[in-house]
Amino acid sequence: METYQAKNINKEDIDNIVKVIYNKFKKETSKEVNDNYNFYYNTPIITLNNIRFKFKIVCLYRSKEEDKHNWVLKYIIMNDDYLEFDDEYNYSYINQLYFNSKTLRELIVKYVNSKFVYDKQENKIMIYKDYLEEETVRKLFHTNIECCVCYDNLAGDFKTKCGHYLCLDCYSQIKGKKLCPMCKACLCCGDQECYED
Repeated sequence: METYQAKNINKEDIDNIVKVIYNKFKKETSKEVNDNYNFYYNTPIITLNNIRFKFKIVCLYRSKEEDKHNWVLKYIIMNDDYLEFDDEYNYSYINQLYFNSKTLRELIVKYVNSKFVYDKQENKIMIYKDYLEEETVRKLFHTNIECCVCYDNLAGDFKTKCGHYLCLDCYSQIKGKKLCPMCKACLCCGDQECYED
């Protein structure tokens, strides 16, 4: 799995990045007459697993609130013509709980220290550790194991001593019985020779 992380960025580089973005932010907000304003700054294009994308640094600026600045990170996946694919909803925000920052510097430091990955199945950019967590959950819920009675996919709810998997519904139906519905082995010990009294 190919990952992306900003490389070789030291404190001086962070200072320069913050200065460039913040100067642009101050310039734009000084001209703005509305109380609510969203400021955007796009990073250069990045390629990850042959997918071109860029990050969008967003400041949700509210001039009348005590905490005026709220910095977040989004991503934009590009098509072959470099046109932006961006949705209007929160889908393209990257781990808002983690990246939601009061200062631009805090956001940039989090960005620099994060490893990103492209999730092909979901068609989105994620923090690598979030991807690993989601992949674990996906494997649990999208298993190829089937219930031996009704053939529904399951995450291996119940396994008999003789090695057959049963979903919760089918297990409930045979719970009071002593033999496996597939091979007639004893449910207590899995022995084929152990017969019902």
